[in-house]
Amino acid sequence: MSGISTISSFDAMVKVVKECLPSARTLGILFVPSEVNSVCFKDELATSAEKLSMKVITMPISSSSEVPIAANSLAVCGIDAYCQISDSLCDSAFPGISGTAQNERKPLFAFVTTLVNHCAAVAVARDYRQGGMDLATRTVSFPKGASLRDMSFSYINKTLVTVHTKNAELCGLKVPPSLIERAYHVIR
Repeated sequence: MSGISTISSFDAMVKVVKECLPSARTLGILFVPSEVNSVCFKDELATSAEKLSMKVITMPISSSSEVPIAANSLAVCGIDAYCQISDSLCDSAFPGISGTAQNERKPLFAFVTTLVNHCAAVAVARDYRQGGMDLATRTVSFPKGASLRDMSFSYINKTLVTVHTKNAELCGLKVPPSLIERAYHVIR
């Protein structure tokens, strides 16, 4: 097997959080224990956070009705920001997370660009269009008769930052000009 992986750039996200909140020490996330990708992403985010002396507090959920209560529980735990990983349940129940983030005035970071339309302040997401181009480039450059064992997986080589300034303001986040300048898209 070979190909292009779309897994989120957890290191890039933690760096963006630190840029926005230099004194942040604790991130809160909801995750779904029955979704393998959710557990994997939770662990990857925790590993990336540790590199910058941050910790991740997690709250397991199993249904959308649990989301607001779990999100509120994270706020009570003293998190500095929500940094919501992408999984099926959390993406579909994102308004429950964003509503709590706004009520608690906690910044909300997401790994899916479209979630800035649902009150996330900043999204750090892989560029899927670039992923298609990366795969096409790899396919064309693959030597005829070569084995797929010779071509390992690689990640999409472009990550996009989207900033929603109004959402940031609603949760009390002052997005630094340096991030706004290099953001792929800024929604004002």
